[in-house]
Amino acid sequence: MIYCELLPYGQTLNSDLYCQQLDRLKVALMKKRPSLINRGRIVFHQDNARPHTSLATRQKLRELGLEVLLQIGYPSFLPIRKRASITGYYYDKGKNASQVANKICAVYGPDTVSISTAQRWFQRFRSGVEVVEDAPRSGRPVVENCDKIAELAEKDRHSSSRSIDQELGISHQTVINHLKKLRFTKKLDVWVPHTLTQKNIFDRIDACESLLNRNKIDPFPKRMVTGDEKWVTYDNVKRKRSWSKPAEAAQTVAKPS
Repeated sequence: MIYCELLPYGQTLNSDLYCQQLDRLKVALMKKRPSLINRGRIVFHQDNARPHTSLATRQKLRELGLEVLLQIGYPSFLPIRKRASITGYYYDKGKNASQVANKICAVYGPDTVSISTAQRWFQRFRSGVEVVEDAPRSGRPVVENCDKIAELAEKDRHSSSRSIDQELGISHQTVINHLKKLRFTKKLDVWVPHTLTQKNIFDRIDACESLLNRNKIDPFPKRMVTGDEKWVTYDNVKRKRSWSKPAEAAQTVAKPS
């Protein structure tokens, strides 16, 4: 049985609407699949979207007698302003840059915020600057550092030659020349479903083992109902290019949800 609903244009899903959908789903199940209801408690599978995990939704699921199957979420990918906002919150709390970077990486995955990035943002917060993006620089620089260009390209393969010249305060052509000498070229990244941390991987292994063991004691797949939303969007996310050396494979990046 496939049960679906179409939302009006411009309407988004919230917990109130989701609870109404759950009511209608239960009625449809009782009407079209009464045998499923009679087998016992329905095992309901959903993801960890915010409307699915709100207090109102959890109460509604209990009211309808739907048991939620264990679901492990995907790691989060934070935009720079969100990372800076979290960093600023801990800065106001009196934490140091190292503590903040470690806290953020523990929650959102390794390399979400490096210690050096947190330190740079801390300096800007102390000077009263809230914008974290690099401001454009003016004037002709006098220092040209090939090693520093290589370090920045290695550190962030998605960095542009423009961002490197702004970071170092050297001419754009100088950056291009040094990158060519270092044999860096731009290649399109390869989409992968999601980037998982070591903890994400072990969480999934534990969840799978738990479900397999449960099925041996209490077979549940025939009582399982799964649900999800499909969003139609016009935002065509394009792959980016990253710096690569000869014979080096293209970088892999997590495919947007």
